[in-house]
Amino acid sequence: MRRTDYRTKAWRLWLPIGVLAAVASPAAIAGLTTQDLNTTTPDQLASALAGPGVTISNVQLTGGAPVSAGVFAGGNDIAGGTDKIGISDGVVLSSGNVASVVGPNLSGSTTTSLQLPGDPDLDALVGTATFDATVLEFDFVPSADKVFFQYIFASEEYNEFVNSTFNDVFAFFINGVNCATIGDPRVPVSINNINNGNPFGGGGPNAPLYQNNDIASGAPINTEMDGLTVALTCEAAVTPNASNHMKLAIADTGDDRLDANVFVKTGSITTVPPVEIQPTQSQPIISCRGSSQCKVSLTCEFATSSGAPCANRVDVSVFAPRRSGSSSDALGLSDDQSAQARKRVRYAFGIANVPVGETRNVRLKLTKAGRRIAQSSVTRLRGVMDIQNVAQTAVVRTQVRLRFKRR
Repeated sequence: MRRTDYRTKAWRLWLPIGVLAAVASPAAIAGLTTQDLNTTTPDQLASALAGPGVTISNVQLTGGAPVSAGVFAGGNDIAGGTDKIGISDGVVLSSGNVASVVGPNLSGSTTTSLQLPGDPDLDALVGTATFDATVLEFDFVPSADKVFFQYIFASEEYNEFVNSTFNDVFAFFINGVNCATIGDPRVPVSINNINNGNPFGGGGPNAPLYQNNDIASGAPINTEMDGLTVALTCEAAVTPNASNHMKLAIADTGDDRLDANVFVKTGSITTVPPVEIQPTQSQPIISCRGSSQCKVSLTCEFATSSGAPCANRVDVSVFAPRRSGSSSDALGLSDDQSAQARKRVRYAFGIANVPVGETRNVRLKLTKAGRRIAQSSVTRLRGVMDIQNVAQTAVVRTQVRLRFKRR
């Protein structure tokens, strides 16, 4: 069924395959860039997704067109800090033209019609016909019994066609089971299942997972898409050390208009659980007051599939300072002990619980060594902060600066 009522869109941009539906702008240079299958191959796309513990083979791209699949970069290079899409680089699949994800948002109705059929698995998932499907499939051998990866879903159907039959959809079928799901009970990721109402702001299912980018709101995120999810994490059971099958599919629903896209992070298909919380700055400042606790600003960058808050362990270690005018250490260590201590001294620790897509000041408790430093005359230190995944098998390590304020 084609939609015939255009009153909900101020104007509609519809172009045949091969013609970019967005107008080029100098501002786009600072953000997303894409390369489609005219300059890369399906094998390169699949290889870009493979992370630690996963090997890939037998890659196939079905449906779609050369412009509907490719790679992207610059997702976290957009100026302003708050207008990042949430994933820096990776693979992008589209029901239209991948180049149409490049910002800024100049149209509420970007469309590239591929004039191709949908996908039967996606039809079954949403209970209606799909169109312009792009499907990337491959076999993979994992080294453990679970795989994880991060992705973002974006669509031009937001917000005007929320809660309609034009429910653009995608899926990641692993051994036939879709892992691109959220909530309890599980539902597929789609515009009807993640939104903030129609009109926007009226409230909707899983609203904390949604990022609005329509023109009426000022389009704060530098992408052409009118709305997108936060970065989500897929977790799926697999058979270790054996061949498993993955199918990544996206399509328009109801008709072939208004493009949808899915961004998948480079190297994120892995057996290692992701570190969901990320530092807000490249070199965060940890503020310490008194001799009991410190705080640091952290962001829940990747949402769990249930939408629960990120909960990662944080450890801070510093290079132990010397007492002024003395060869001994501020920790009261001997010279030999001090030489070792200055390599790494565990200073503070804590569990960061941060809601999805939010930034919070996380409180950290000082260790005994940390309290000694806090009680000394030291005012500034450099160190490192480790943020661990839930399985404590992966770490994001960041250089930090500590600032001390005495009571």
